[in-house]
Amino acid sequence: MAAHAIQHLLGMEDPLVGQRAPSFKLPSAGTGELYSPPIGKKPIAIFFFPKAMTIHCTLEACAFRDAQEKRDVFLRHPDLEVIGISRDPIENQTTFQDKYGLRYPIVSDTNRLVNKVYGVKVFFGSLPERKTVFIGGDGIVQGVYVANVRVRSHVRWVEKQLKRLELQKTPSDATSDTMFEGETFSLRPISPSRPSSTLLRRESSAVPADSEAPDSPPPPLPPKPGPSPLPRLLSSLHI
Repeated sequence: MAAHAIQHLLGMEDPLVGQRAPSFKLPSAGTGELYSPPIGKKPIAIFFFPKAMTIHCTLEACAFRDAQEKRDVFLRHPDLEVIGISRDPIENQTTFQDKYGLRYPIVSDTNRLVNKVYGVKVFFGSLPERKTVFIGGDGIVQGVYVANVRVRSHVRWVEKQLKRLELQKTPSDATSDTMFEGETFSLRPISPSRPSSTLLRRESSAVPADSEAPDSPPPPLPPKPGPSPLPRLLSSLHI
């Protein structure tokens, strides 16, 4: 078993993760013009596939196409750049792109230079692995995924990376409510007469701290004493 496959089974990170994504220029399907990915400008998903027009590569390419058109997470990230790369000549890539209506860039890496830079391994001397690389908007590689048989899982993996980006976003409004152990707090600026800072104040239906508390009701009066039984007792004794 190849060393890269062993690392993948053991959950070891690819050396690309956390590094600046290598830039490149490759001829693009359709026009044949050199294409350079927008590294550092938007999130990018690069999927390396073995060979155009084959069954599994067609399924994977069409899965990315459909995801951009139908899947909610992809629709929330229209700036995501999807790129397909294989060693096929540009004529085959153009046929592949036109036949299946692939609207994202398909580029040709006939000399395998970009495959090597991105660590795409080759099995049995000629069969490249199926690998997807996710690059954040800052140009840093966020994750690498290798799966040679479950081709549609590459789309689901990219979807998870997009969800991670959504979770990393922090609210910019400092006055928004924040939940803490079942209670709601608001960050509010204090009044101008007080020092200029931010007051953490619990929202409550209780009386505000700067107002007087209502008077408590007076205690109940003691019951009035009844007539003394002493005269009646003396009379009965004839004293």
